[in-house]
Amino acid sequence: MKTTKNTQWKAAILCTVTMASAMILLSGCAATNRVTRAHSEERNVTGDNWVQFANEMVTSMLQNRVLDRYAPAGKSVTIAIGDFNNLTTRLGLNDQKNIMYNEIKRALVNTQRITVNRELVGTGGNRDSLISSLKTLSASEDYDSATTGGLTGRAQAPRLVLYGEIIQQRHFSDADGKETNDFFCNCELIDVETRGAVWSEQFRIKKVTE
Repeated sequence: MKTTKNTQWKAAILCTVTMASAMILLSGCAATNRVTRAHSEERNVTGDNWVQFANEMVTSMLQNRVLDRYAPAGKSVTIAIGDFNNLTTRLGLNDQKNIMYNEIKRALVNTQRITVNRELVGTGGNRDSLISSLKTLSASEDYDSATTGGLTGRAQAPRLVLYGEIIQQRHFSDADGKETNDFFCNCELIDVETRGAVWSEQFRIKKVTE
């Protein structure tokens, strides 16, 4: 009888220890998953990064007063958004371009100083080909080539094209061997008529340490 009680007591203790161990293991796995997800997010450019970049870009344009050269106060200037070439080793940035374009359009349009042409968005491989396409578009009967802003019943041809390049700067620490990547976006506003840059700025998108 005593042997049976001892056996039951030992079995109960073993069961309790086993359950406790299992709970610790599960908790450890959950923590590991959380850390992995957080680390993964830190290593990637996120939607919040594009929001910040777009807002900083528009702020720079307004402070520079470049728009005043093309439209008087209270009027808007039409801009076409060209391609933003990804010159980094992160091919995943190509998949995020739609998010980037949406944030750029939001920030530009919400200034109420800029109208974004919807027919040419991110279609240019290089500046010359895009400007050539804009010239053809401006000559269309659907567009007012003078872009006077009057009630002509015709759309306003783009006066400027926004063009950019995403670049990467890599550093290696001698102390711990960690790699740090700075991601930048070089932006330019190109005058369609002169093909010259009338505004230029570089923005850091994100700093990543691996």
